Amino acid sequence: MRTATVLICALIYIQCISIINGDTDDIKVSPEELDEVANALNFRGKVVLITGSSGGIGATTARLLAKLGAQLVVTGRNLTRINEVVNDCYQLSPYRFRPLALRLDLSNRGNCAKLVNATIAAYGKIDVLVNNAGIGLVAPIQDPNFNEFYSQVRKINEEASVEVTRLAAPYIQSSSGSVIFIASILGWNPVSSTGGYSMSKNAITAIAKTLSHDLGPNVRVNIVSPGIVDGTRIFRLMDPGVRPLLIQNSIASSSMRRAGVPLDIAKLIVFLASNLSGCLDGQNLHADQGAYVPLL
Repeated sequence: MRTATVLICALIYIQCISIINGDTDDIKVSPEELDEVANALNFRGKVVLITGSSGGIGATTARLLAKLGAQLVVTGRNLTRINEVVNDCYQLSPYRFRPLALRLDLSNRGNCAKLVNATIAAYGKIDVLVNNAGIGLVAPIQDPNFNEFYSQVRKINEEASVEVTRLAAPYIQSSSGSVIFIASILGWNPVSSTGGYSMSKNAITAIAKTLSHDLGPNVRVNIVSPGIVDGTRIFRLMDPGVRPLLIQNSIASSSMRRAGVPLDIAKLIVFLASNLSGCLDGQNLHADQGAYVPLL
C-alpha cells in the first residue's frame, strides 16, 4: 500500500512539473469530431426499439427520440395507448416517421422473437435497444402468493429483457449500437415488501454489466436506475393512498427537493444512446434526485 501511495505521489509531482514547464501532451480534436459532438442528438437514420413504450418512461422516451428524428418501435400490451404514442411520435417527427406499432405481451417468450423479427423486417437493423418493459408487483415474503408475484415479475423484468437482448444482439453488434436497461434504485436499496421486485432489478444490473464485456468492444451497455418517478404505471397499480406518501418522502429525501418525472429518465436514455456518452460502458446511472434517506 505504501509503495502504491509513493508511486501515485510521484506521478502527480511529475505531471505538475510538466504543466509548469508547458510540457503537456496536446491531443488535437479534429473539426469532424467537434461536428460529431454538435450533431450528437440528431438520431436520423437510427432505429430504436423501446420495450414497454406505451406509457410512462417508455412513451416519453419514444416521443423525445421521435422529436430527434429516430425511427421507432413502440410496443406494449394496451393497443389504445400504443396508438396514442405512435400518433404523437408521428406528429413530433421532423421527417414524419411513423413508428412500428406492436401489441405484444413479452411475458410470452415467443413474443420476444416476434418483436425482434418484426423490427428487422420493417427497418433491417437495430441501433439502440431500450429494455424498459417491467412490472412492479410487491408483496412481503410472508404473503402466500409471494412466489406467484415474483414469478410474474421475473418473466417481464428479467427474462423478457434478457431474451430480447439475446435476439437483438447480432443486429446491434452489426450497427455498433447501444443497449440500455432500466433498473431501479430498489435494486440496490430495497424497502419493505419489494423483495421480488428488487431482486429482479438487481439481476438486470448484473446482466447489463456482464453484457458490457460480452458484446464489446463496439456495443455499449448501460443502466439507468430511477428513483420515484411520478406519472408511471406503478402508480396506477398501487393503493392510491400510497402515492402521496411516496411523492412526499421522495421530495423530503431528495437534495433537489422533488420527485422524478418520466422526462428526467428519457433524457438520460437519449444521452446513453448518443455518442455524447461514448466513454460509458457497464455504468449504472442513479436517477434519484439525490435521495439520501429511505423512501418508506
